[in-house]
Amino acid sequence: MIAAGLTINPRRSNYVEFIGPIVEDTVGILVKPSTANYLFFQMFHLFQINVWIAITSSVVILGTTVWLFNRYSPFSGWNLQLPEANSNEVSLSYNIWISLRCMLLQENSNVEYHVSVNNTFYESIYRKLVANPVSVYSTDEAVKLVIKSNNYVYITERLFLMSVLQSEECSNLEVIEEPGIVAALGFAVQLGKEYAKPMSS
Repeated sequence: MIAAGLTINPRRSNYVEFIGPIVEDTVGILVKPSTANYLFFQMFHLFQINVWIAITSSVVILGTTVWLFNRYSPFSGWNLQLPEANSNEVSLSYNIWISLRCMLLQENSNVEYHVSVNNTFYESIYRKLVANPVSVYSTDEAVKLVIKSNNYVYITERLFLMSVLQSEECSNLEVIEEPGIVAALGFAVQLGKEYAKPMSS
């Protein structure tokens, strides 16, 4: 008798009888909970407060300067009554918004992206794999690696990971479920065995 996540196909059905599904399993991710800040506005902790003050001030100053030019300069499109000019040019809030957009929308045409057809892309991946000093060959090694560092996770069947959590050394770890992947687990027995029918019922 086999109890595992087996794929049912016509060839296997000629030799074994599949019973189940008994239980459903999903993919689980074993992680060490992070001690990072979980506040809603943690993204603003990227810079120190004086940097954010400088960024905000520059947006306001730039927007106000452009607004003053558009409103009072005789050379602005609004005052020259050009056809493409509109009332937004003399709106303070609109000019501040435009100054913020100018800071956020940066041109990235000079960035070189590797594509899958590039052989050097695969070579760089291979070099990184070779340079990786961590080699994991067993579940015990993978769990110890997760316990030791927040930079690693262990991905496998959720039910198996839940059994791993029963040990005392894994009490500070968590399992994150991936509900999008569901596998039905059951038993496989020899075709025509007498205990197959009671188990299937």
